[in-house]
Amino acid sequence: MRDGVYKNLAMPRVYRSLLRSCIREAERGDTARRLAERALERDVRRELSSGFVRELRLMDAEGSLPGLGKLAACTNSKELGCQNSPLENLVVAQAQRLQREGDNTLGLGRRAIEEALVRWRDRQARQIEQHCVVETGADVARTITQAARTALTTADVKSIASRLIEAKPPVTSTRRSSVDLDEDLTRPR
Repeated sequence: MRDGVYKNLAMPRVYRSLLRSCIREAERGDTARRLAERALERDVRRELSSGFVRELRLMDAEGSLPGLGKLAACTNSKELGCQNSPLENLVVAQAQRLQREGDNTLGLGRRAIEEALVRWRDRQARQIEQHCVVETGADVARTITQAARTALTTADVKSIASRLIEAKPPVTSTRRSSVDLDEDLTRPR
């Protein structure tokens, strides 16, 4: 049952790929981390609207939104004219918290995204853990969920936030292991 646990995960496809790599022992390290970064980056690109990202870039460059009271007074991202996604609301909450603490310096938008992504990845890890425990049981799911949590917590959220603020395209990993067509497969390693 453990081999097919990723197939009915109620999350986007990149998270199913992450979970599949956590099941396979050989892919638990660097491969799982790269898939976790890709999944988080896709979440950021999908959940944050272009208008919201534009406001974050202004916040990052000026130290606060052009109308500082505008952010402090809003309760969700819809009041800023955005799509009101859960990740946008989390970024707004983190930015408001940073402003309440007196942090109106340059890089505020980037720090708000980073802190929101840390909470977002913990949320995604909990959802994967719950799914695995329900599907396979607590004992079987332990190694899979530990690998998934490790992959998600080692994902570099700072680089994801930097790429978003600096309007750089997402990193696509097309690295494949090289195959030697003349390799002798009969020899033991």
